[in-house]
Amino acid sequence: DILNILYEYILKKSSNDHNFVVIIDDAHDLTDEQLKDVLLLCKLETNTRQLLQVILVGLPGLTEHLKHPDMLPLYQRIQIKYHIKNFSYSDTQDYLLHRMAQAGHSRQDIFKADAIQRIFQLSGGIPRTINVLASNALLYAYLKGLKKVDAEVINLSTDESLQVPDQEDQGPEKV
Repeated sequence: DILNILYEYILKKSSNDHNFVVIIDDAHDLTDEQLKDVLLLCKLETNTRQLLQVILVGLPGLTEHLKHPDMLPLYQRIQIKYHIKNFSYSDTQDYLLHRMAQAGHSRQDIFKADAIQRIFQLSGGIPRTINVLASNALLYAYLKGLKKVDAEVINLSTDESLQVPDQEDQGPEKV
């Protein structure tokens, strides 16, 4: 079967100081049957060491799901758990500036303050949603020939399905 073929391959390659990692994004979308298959991958080991490292990336509900009695064998094999908290307004602003700089854009004024505030309100500080909102706004601004993105552009370019309910207590941080 495929698991034995994978085991033999990894065993052969690991003798040459190769490390193997499987990264599963959107792991929260895996079925119980698929998660049980992940457990089988985690069990690829010799008497002395683990042959394959498995990294699960998913929404917070993944952890709760793995705590279910049927999933405990997989949950108990997790060595490191890390949860990224939602960004604050300041984090959102810094994140947008960083992403723009990484894309080669040196100007820091493309997103007006009200646009950043609106992105923060709509995204709830969730990085993936921030990315989608910012990308949609930049595309909209480009298509309309706009040089800057303001809150109106955010509103016009936003798909309502991405919106998180407004949270009035999450405004700009006061220094």
